[in-house]
Amino acid sequence: MSATLRSILAVAIIGLSAKSLLAAPGDSYRHKKKDPPAQTAPPQKLEGAGTIEGVADGTLKVNVNGMQGLVQPGPKCRIEVTGLAEPEFLRPGMLLRFTAEVGKNGKTTAPLNSLELVTPKTAVEEAMKANNAKKGDNPEPTAEMILAKISSVKNKVVTMQTTAGDTIVAELGENPSIAVKIDDYTLASPGDKVEVNGTIAPQGYAVASKIVIKLARPLGESLKKPKPAAAAAAK
Repeated sequence: MSATLRSILAVAIIGLSAKSLLAAPGDSYRHKKKDPPAQTAPPQKLEGAGTIEGVADGTLKVNVNGMQGLVQPGPKCRIEVTGLAEPEFLRPGMLLRFTAEVGKNGKTTAPLNSLELVTPKTAVEEAMKANNAKKGDNPEPTAEMILAKISSVKNKVVTMQTTAGDTIVAELGENPSIAVKIDDYTLASPGDKVEVNGTIAPQGYAVASKIVIKLARPLGESLKKPKPAAAAAAK
């Protein structure tokens, strides 16, 4: 065998070896079976009722279905808080909904004995319910349904601004009934009733899609001043 032929064969063998080495990883990859994707367990649902034990850091500490835990409202959580409030709880910035006749001077013609403390979302929902509840061709009542934000409260006289920019001044009745229909869960307190719908997060807390809270005591009850007779008896 000539030297030239031996050189050609050597180059061919080296080329085949290199080709085999380069192809090996690809071949093994093509023949290797892929691992099946890990199965993720479906989120555990939470649905139950109980009581609130505390509110802090954007979460509710609750006892639901006999178990304690933390509940965090989800991004689209529906929140309903209902109950009562004392006049002492009212302060500037709050939204009130009531029916009243208003004179040309901007004052209600009679004290307010029944009103609602609402938030923008619950006010819209209540208005829609009221419209849907109307039946027949009954004439509209002379009193007007009013939605207004409190500007000031002093000696049971409430000054408010309507969405149209009008100023209304109203005096509260002797013992007004103030219904609470809001979506602010931070006003809850220990002992309030709660219903929760949602799922359990991997971290252990619950992410709620719906929270319904029934206040056990009127908001502002602790701010209410005792009556003179009660104060004298306490001495």
